Amino acid sequence: MPELARWLADTKRVSLDSLTPEPAERDSLAGLTRAMRALIDREGATEHDAAIGAYLTYRGSNADRDMVAERLVEDGTDPLDLHLLDDAYKTLWQARGRLLRGRANNLRD
Repeated sequence: MPELARWLADTKRVSLDSLTPEPAERDSLAGLTRAMRALIDREGATEHDAAIGAYLTYRGSNADRDMVAERLVEDGTDPLDLHLLDDAYKTLWQARGRLLRGRANNLRD
């Protein structure tokens, strides 16, 4: 899951203006969403995966995040899927230091 590790290691967060992903980032953000879906045992890919990935990595205000989530749901994103993905990503983001240190330790062994 290289996309997952990349986004967890990246301290640069997506801005509200960039929630429509740049073409160069679309595949990576979609890959992040699909990796998260695999971690939580949810199946399938959607046309919204890049936008969901941008939402997951956005670290702005709660009001802005709520507005974006509402827009994603209006555009056809499954609200349960979005909630579960967001929850899982937040958990991994909070534990990223331990996860990345463990990965580095495994690479040295």
